[in-house]
Formats: sequence, structure tokens, C-alpha cells
Amino acid sequence: MNPNINPEHVITLQGRQYCTYRGVLECAHAIGLEGIRTRILQVPGPDNEYVAIVEAEVHLKDGRVFVDVADASPKNVSRHLQSALIRLASTRAKGRALRDAVNIGVALAEELDEVETDPAVPAAHATRPAPAPAAPATPAPPAAPTAPAPPATPAAATPGPEPYNASKTVPPSGNGSHAPAKSQPLPPTAEEGKDEPGPTSGDRPMAFTPMPAGSAHPAAEARPNELVCSSPGCGRVVTQGQYNFSMQTYGAALCPACQRKRKAQEKTS
Repeated sequence: MNPNINPEHVITLQGRQYCTYRGVLECAHAIGLEGIRTRILQVPGPDNEYVAIVEAEVHLKDGRVFVDVADASPKNVSRHLQSALIRLASTRAKGRALRDAVNIGVALAEELDEVETDPAVPAAHATRPAPAPAAPATPAPPAAPTAPAPPATPAAATPGPEPYNASKTVPPSGNGSHAPAKSQPLPPTAEEGKDEPGPTSGDRPMAFTPMPAGSAHPAAEARPNELVCSSPGCGRVVTQGQYNFSMQTYGAALCPACQRKRKAQEKTS
């Protein structure tokens, strides 16, 4: 691999490293890229099995010119990119010419069939950066001792209300008969089903968010400005280009590895 290639533009597939189109383009600008000219040699159609062929010329400021061609067809691209055959063939042709200009003899990631990247947004390095070490916690200062509270002065005993007695009788009526007093129901308590007001915030009841079952703490939030794979158990960081393509194609943010798994599942189903 050319040492002038930025490691951020190198991805690893099946144990081998591949540079992306963005990497060779950046390297070509560093050595004096003057311009790139493309020409469509064949428009895809039913008479040629929908094969798009594009030629690219790379011109450097020192006068050197590098020319190469590339093709794209439903047989060598993902089915999700079959509507962009000319764009993909152009990206491949420019990438091949740029590889010769910067002295890279290995195919680019965009030339591989199994890499599902948007031709306008090449793939980026998929390695997740290591998190920054957490700062050590500062122990809290000891609390100052407080003076004991003075003992409370017992209040003078006052006669309380007469105990409730359900069998107490009322004074005799005018005809001399004694009628037992009607039993008075005791006031309901909270234990007997009386509704007690819950905690409020102003005039409205406070809302409580239930905790997930089996968890002692809320789920940790994602780091700001970080796009991660939404596949369960994955969580790899994805680039903006990978995120945009995955949302457009699969309706979910998936890393390249999970994209390939989803593609294999769709083929078998």
C-alpha cells in the first residue's frame, strides 16, 4: 500500500486491505493532479446485457496522462446499485486511472462486487475509535459535625376526645323509650382503598418513565455526533456515507458487515 494513502481511507475485507476512491483521489491531488476527463464508451441497454463502459483520463501537472476503462453491469454490482451503472462505471474507471498515477497495484474497494457503497460517497475506514479514558472521580469532602438538637419539652396533657362507642345510646325520647344509637361509619383510610394524591409538579401529576425490565440503570446514550450500526449486538461506528446509503437501501443504519448479512438474508429469502 502506498505510504501516502491516508489510513482513514483504507478498509479491511476478508483479511485484506483495500484503498477507497477517496484515498487515491486525495493522494493524486497531493502529487499534482491537474484534471480528470471521462467518456462513456457504451450506454447500458438490453442489446448489450446492460453493460456500461466508461473511459477515464487522469492528467497530472507534470504532463503525464493515465488512461483506463471500467465496466459495470448487473452481473458485477449489487442489485441495490443496478440503477447507477454509469456512475459506478465512471467511479471505477477514474479509480483505476488514479491507481496507476499514484502507483497502487491493488484493486480499489469500489471495484469489488460485494462492497455496497454509494458511487458518489466512497467507503471510509470502519474501525471504531477507542473511547477516551474516564477521569478519576474526586472524593467528596467529609461533612462537618452538627450539634445535637436540644431535648423536646413535654407538653401538658390535655383531655382528648371521647373514644368512639358504637353501642352508646341516645337520651330517651319523649315517649320514654330508649333507642340504640346508629353506628357511625369510621372514616376510610388509605389502606382501605382511599385514593391518595400522587406526586405533582405544579398543577399537573408528575410522569414517571418505567425502567427496562432487568436493568438497574437507564441505557447509556450514544456519543454525540457518532453514527453507529443499529443491528442488535453490533454497535460499530458507520460513516455518514454508509449511513445515508444504508437508510436509503435497507431503512436502517447498518455497517458494511451487517449490510452483507442483510444482503445474504434477502438472497436466501
